[in-house]
Amino acid sequence: DCDGTWDGTPALDNFGYMYMQSTPDPAVISGPILAGDPDGLLLDGPGTSGCCVGCNTIFLQIGTPGIPGTSTEGSGLNCQDFFEIDDHLGGYSFVYNGCYWYGGYSAAAPHADIHMEIASRHWHPHPGIPYCFGNTTSGNPCPCGNDNPDLPNGCGNGTYPGGANLAGSGVASLASDSLILYGTFGQPNNSSMFFQAINNLDGLSIFLGDGIQCAGGNLKRLKVKTNDANGSADTTPTVISARSAALGYTIQPGDMLYYQWWYRDNNNPPCGLGVNDSNTSNGYQIVWIP
Repeated sequence: DCDGTWDGTPALDNFGYMYMQSTPDPAVISGPILAGDPDGLLLDGPGTSGCCVGCNTIFLQIGTPGIPGTSTEGSGLNCQDFFEIDDHLGGYSFVYNGCYWYGGYSAAAPHADIHMEIASRHWHPHPGIPYCFGNTTSGNPCPCGNDNPDLPNGCGNGTYPGGANLAGSGVASLASDSLILYGTFGQPNNSSMFFQAINNLDGLSIFLGDGIQCAGGNLKRLKVKTNDANGSADTTPTVISARSAALGYTIQPGDMLYYQWWYRDNNNPPCGLGVNDSNTSNGYQIVWIP
């Protein structure tokens, strides 16, 4: 999300991009140029030599829509910028989220280049593998038709039809445990619990509230939290391996354990108020290292 820091929740640090090219250049010049004008077809650079390499990639910062001159050609795409399309005649327009043709060369000299690099200074490895998704497609039909739309989440809840998600960051190492579990898209401002188990229950159609129980056997309650206003919670500052040992299960190197996030869901719950009033995330499988 380009704020320069890890916010502690994967859902708050996402970047999305899609590129598809399925047609040749149109017969007329149209669309924004992303990487200069190497063929010199458009006279929008110094002199009459065409756009300089890197020029004509123009973006407008999100805070000043409709105001020209706030970005520089060749500056590249920054966080949450909008396209500013130069019409090469001194005019400009601003375009927002959507689908756009990237090209701009005539049919006589078809040419379209995109150079894109994505990098981060803050790398947070995923210590586990999500599994047990709340939908019929993945073999887990939800208890009252509240399948999520084939997302890697749990069953749909009263706030988020797409269901709650459990993920993690850090390292599941017994020598230096930095594992943090993150629950997102649960019910806002309600209680929740992260738990650990030794068995994978994926596909067994064992319901837990309005959701699926994905982990079972030797259950350990790792952390009870109150979700924030977005329905998110995490296990910090709990040290997972130490908490597990304190509850009677000492994790060994190579242990494959299963985690899930349970949360109260009594605001418009899918199966009806007073029936279950709780729900679950997907499961999260972790193999512990020394």
